[in-house]
Amino acid sequence: MNPVMTIVMRNHQEIKIELFYENAPNSISGLMEAIENHAFDMMPIERVVPDFVLQPWCDENTKSEFYQYVCDGEFHNEKHTFGAYCVGLAGDGEKISVPSCFFITLSDHVTHLNQKFAMIGKVISGFEEIRRIEHSQLIDVPCEEENVIIKRPKDDEIIETIRIEYHDCQPQPVEKYLA
Repeated sequence: MNPVMTIVMRNHQEIKIELFYENAPNSISGLMEAIENHAFDMMPIERVVPDFVLQPWCDENTKSEFYQYVCDGEFHNEKHTFGAYCVGLAGDGEKISVPSCFFITLSDHVTHLNQKFAMIGKVISGFEEIRRIEHSQLIDVPCEEENVIIKRPKDDEIIETIRIEYHDCQPQPVEKYLA
């Protein structure tokens, strides 16, 4: 049985995600390490792009060095491809993944993410909470990249904590380096 990640929101709603460990073992081990170190506790959902992604975010410049670690991207796997309610790790879209920064896709119009970002899991429950956040009142966030629209919820949406149920999974030591 695959490990399951449970996001507990401040409003006590839960989002459960099955992690596909065999798809990206190093990246997922890095995510598990981040969760074990409470890296997401009290982190806000800072990026919502309707019909695209929902993403917790922190300013890594104001957080510990832990948030600046990256690992080699494990996204050249055709077994799992992005669609609605898939979970991926942020990165540069070429070589690296960032285990402390994940996103949830919101539609099937995300196939351009395949082979560029590690697809590490799929939402198995909590769809109503995801849709509630996606359709909450959003405000624009300034972005320097051309043609990129970023919004965040007007009212804070906070991850209280994230738990992991490992089941039969034994995470490996993470091969990571500072960006």
